[in-house]
Formats: sequence, structure tokens, C-alpha cells
Amino acid sequence: HVNRLLRGLVLDGETVPVRGARVLAGDAEIGHVTSATASFGLKRPIALAFVRRQHADAGTTVRVVTPDGATASATVATLPFAR
Repeated sequence: HVNRLLRGLVLDGETVPVRGARVLAGDAEIGHVTSATASFGLKRPIALAFVRRQHADAGTTVRVVTPDGATASATVATLPFAR
């Protein structure tokens, strides 16, 4: 079986994470961002990330490390992203 799955993340706030940003669940690193951008339709940052299977279900809350070293809350979303 595959250990990590490609999933979408919808982030809270306005900071777009960088490629390679760590994805966290609690204190554990569960994945990394592969790409990210600001979504005009959703009016918030979105990202694609490889995350561990245990945290890949839509609606799961995770945290993403932002470029300034802070963390932003994010929700695992189904793909494609839609309003």
C-alpha cells in the first residue's frame, strides 16, 4: 500500500506556504506541500500536499508551517478544489 497520498489543503489566513513546507498533525510531521497558491474563487490559500494515509480523509484538520516559521491551520479537501 502507499504510505502518503496527494491531497488538497485549504488554509486559514492569507499566507501562502512555500514548496516543501511541513504539514503537521499535533507535533508529528505527516507530509509536505508540493505546490501552493492564493485561490481567487475560495478567497484563501490552497495547496497540494503529500500526507500520511491516516490523515488523508477530507475534513481532517492539520497545520502547515508558513514561510515566517508560524503555523497555519488547514483542512484536507477533496480534489478538484471547488466552492
